[in-house]
This record gives sequence, C-alpha cells and structure tokens, in this order.
Amino acid sequence: MARRVTRSPRVRARSVSSRGISSPSSRRHWRGSRRQAGPRHRVGGATVRATEVATASPEETEALGAALGRAARGGELLGLVGELGAGKTCLVRGLAAGLGIDPAHVHSPSFTIATEYRGGRLPLTHVDLYRLARPDDEEPLLRDALYGAGVAAVEWFDRLAPVPDDEVLLITLRFTTGEGRAIEFAPRGERHRALLERAVLA
Repeated sequence: MARRVTRSPRVRARSVSSRGISSPSSRRHWRGSRRQAGPRHRVGGATVRATEVATASPEETEALGAALGRAARGGELLGLVGELGAGKTCLVRGLAAGLGIDPAHVHSPSFTIATEYRGGRLPLTHVDLYRLARPDDEEPLLRDALYGAGVAAVEWFDRLAPVPDDEVLLITLRFTTGEGRAIEFAPRGERHRALLERAVLA
C-alpha cells in the first residue's frame, strides 16, 4: 500500500514538438478540478499530448505511480526514461501498490532484465534495459514481457531500437530541486490517453 502524502503533486499540461517541450499552458493541483489538455503535435509518427506533474518527494512520486496502478485495466505499456536516481523504480513501486502488489518486493531488475510480480488484480512485468546495448522489441522474450495481458513498466525505455510509437505511455522523470521531480507523461494511443485521463487528469 502506498504511503500517504501531505500535499498533492502539481500538474502542468505542455505541448510537445520534435525538439522537446514548449509553451506551458496551465498549472493545476493534481487532485481537484479537471485539467485542460494541451495542444497535440506529431512526434515520431504518433500524436501525443504531454502533461507534466511536479512531485516534491519520493512519497509523492510513489503515490503518482499508485494512481496509475489503480487506473490500469490491463495491456498497458509504461516506458520510463530518466537519469540514474531520477525515481523510475520509485514510481514502479507505487504502480505495484496501485495494482495490489506489495511494493516492498519491487526492486530494479538490472541483473535479471525482467521480473514479473503477481498477487494483485493484474500482473506487473518490470523490465530494465540499462545493461542491454540495443534491445529490439521484436525479440521474442522481450516482446512477451512488453505486450502481455497485465501491465509492463520498462526502465530505460529510450534504449529500445526502434522505440515503439503505437501504444505506450512515455514517462520522463527529471531532477528539479532536492527530492523534487518533474514527471512528464506523453501518451501514444487511445488506451494510454485514457489511462492518463483516469489516473492524473480526472
């Protein structure tokens, strides 16, 4: 079960272009009134609309992951991008909690590439591509891990070659100040736009 947080992360809708992030359009509290979506752009052949959430602590990052877990319906692919220590595994622990899986069991699977956790309402496959030079999502073992019936969370998702652009929720974590993080969500495909809507924007 995810720990309680004392304040809500802040959310900001942003437009995304092929050169990165531009034009902040709004800033609202994560919990509360519905957020206005930002403009849509074409990125890597897919239409995406990015939303940024600011968290102030690991507990808030974990709580955000738990919201995604509670909103997941199965078949979701979460691609996590960020430097070492940015909070990718922390967010996955929250995701596990939201699925009803003990988050204490979740660790970075760097040495095993992929770990599957069961016992919740949906299975969670946690993949870490850090040690793979140029992983390909067409490789049978990796494809099974990415596209199962449960939820797949892939750390170092940007190492995939090519990066899948049809159905994925891209999550980019960046350092801000202290334990604060800026977490950007860019959904590709209707399934992942709906997940973001239920978990963060509702």
